[in-house]
Amino acid sequence: MGQDLSLHRAGDVTTLPPPSILPLMGQDQNLKGAGDVTTLPPALILPLMGQDPNLNGAGNVTLPPASTRRKKLIAVCGSTGTGKSQLAVELAQHITNHAHDDTRMGSEIISADSMQMYEGLDVITNKATRQEMEDVPHHMLSVLDPRLGDECDVGTFIQKANQIITRLHDDPNVDYVPIIVGGTNYYLQHLLLPGKLVSMDDDKREHVDNSDSDGGKEANAVTEDTVDQILASLGVPLENEQRQLLLRLSEKSDDHDPSALQLWKLLNVLDPKMASRWHYRDTRKTRRSLNVLLETGKRHSQWYEEQREKEQVEEGEEEDGGGGGVERMVIWIYSDLNTLRQRLDKRVDKMIERGLLQEIVELRSIARSLEQSRGDNAVDYTRGIFQTIGYKEFDEYLTHRERTFGSLDGTSDLIPDPSDDQGRKLFDHAIESMKLATRQYAKRQISWLRNRLAPDIGRKASKGIRLVILDATDPNQWQENVNQPASDIIDAFLNDAPLPLEKTIPIPTSNSPAKKSRKKAINASTADDQSSTDDRLSFVICPICTPDEPGSEPQMVLRAKWQDHIHGKVHKNAMYKRGILSRSGPDQSEEAQKKRAARQAARNVD
Repeated sequence: MGQDLSLHRAGDVTTLPPPSILPLMGQDQNLKGAGDVTTLPPALILPLMGQDPNLNGAGNVTLPPASTRRKKLIAVCGSTGTGKSQLAVELAQHITNHAHDDTRMGSEIISADSMQMYEGLDVITNKATRQEMEDVPHHMLSVLDPRLGDECDVGTFIQKANQIITRLHDDPNVDYVPIIVGGTNYYLQHLLLPGKLVSMDDDKREHVDNSDSDGGKEANAVTEDTVDQILASLGVPLENEQRQLLLRLSEKSDDHDPSALQLWKLLNVLDPKMASRWHYRDTRKTRRSLNVLLETGKRHSQWYEEQREKEQVEEGEEEDGGGGGVERMVIWIYSDLNTLRQRLDKRVDKMIERGLLQEIVELRSIARSLEQSRGDNAVDYTRGIFQTIGYKEFDEYLTHRERTFGSLDGTSDLIPDPSDDQGRKLFDHAIESMKLATRQYAKRQISWLRNRLAPDIGRKASKGIRLVILDATDPNQWQENVNQPASDIIDAFLNDAPLPLEKTIPIPTSNSPAKKSRKKAINASTADDQSSTDDRLSFVICPICTPDEPGSEPQMVLRAKWQDHIHGKVHKNAMYKRGILSRSGPDQSEEAQKKRAARQAARNVD
């Protein structure tokens, strides 16, 4: 941590073993079951936390009782590569070094990045280095062991993060302002806006995630009698084929891997409201909704509706942690996508120089070990640490190199040999694939913030949460456009003063007409209730563009994009193909009039 412990209680402590430092760095050993964490005397904690005990004199710190202080929380969000971690550190230092109302202040950072929770693998997960942390304590980093197949879900994250937030807010000597930072936006959103998670009926500490998250655990095995009881309670008759599919899901059987469309059709029969929220190709979310039904006996949509009603009743009531009762300031660091793409491409090149390939080789070794211990045939790229960008993109190249040169373990130079033409092609393709995946991820993060988080905060602006957006497009203007405006905003936030908004920007939009149309629809819905927003973000099946053949894949369109769809080329070509439109002019036949009526019915879906 860069602190000289000999300054305090000289001679008592000369060196600290790593387990003694981890708790002060925000590591939660309980996640890995460790129970031998060394407890340090209070006099040794302050230096490690970045505090100078001489500021107020030992034993002379006077603060109002923690229960009477106004609790504050800051969140820094944005797409990958925009400088979130840097700003979080700068704000933590600013808060710690500047007293507010003669009160002794402190700040610590809580990571909300699901990949950075894994131990090691610092390059592929883009963790801040010790130097970049600037001695500011960071929590929820490196708390999961990938070798054990550990995973974290949104419910566990919220539980752990709220414990840290509450502990900081209850500190009797320092008025702490926790800072949440990270790119896993559904973790961040559920922490800032609680009420989207509901507990299962059993006593297990599981959670249902009503967001568009990718997390969640697989369903526990359910007996055939239980499945029949669930179906009877729903009053939904299933064809034998679909019943057998549901039974295989309840048994977690791998004997038959159903198609995405089969799973979605099953969900559409059992829980049509939830099915409308997912595209049929989004297999993981479809499976999650089916698992919720099997685990709890209730439809996912029913959980969702009950939680919404509960949230409306409890809205405004004080809660611990990151929700109600805590004043929240959210700072979105935005960068123009065209500029950001170039920055992200360069970052991938830099990651390779820093040892990315060596970490991927390590991950491959971990995957093989888990496969042997579990008896799995292959690691799931969509779960845990193995979904991190770079792992699957370099799989083909590293497999080729392994077959050519043997084991890669301990190999320091993994760049392809100039004489290996195939290896060079696979290597170059892997780099481009990783750059593309990173750009797409950044784009999805921006879409989430614009279409999910920002509208939700807008609806709750009077409930103690504010959102400001700062432009980080030009790194050379960081101090002027990001650091100083953010510091000024935080000063005003902590002192309950009007926010200086001169340097903030409006919610960013896309130059695409379709995107503008969707944003307009979503913004309009924010003036209504939550159900209106959910409706705009659900899917409908276009009867014109969906083939008539049985078993054909449906053309699913987001409601918010419906008008764009029916005026687009795909829809128009489908109408030509069906004879609804004629390239030689309107067809006045009775059959054509029926088809035009169907077209009008399709328009009326919206």
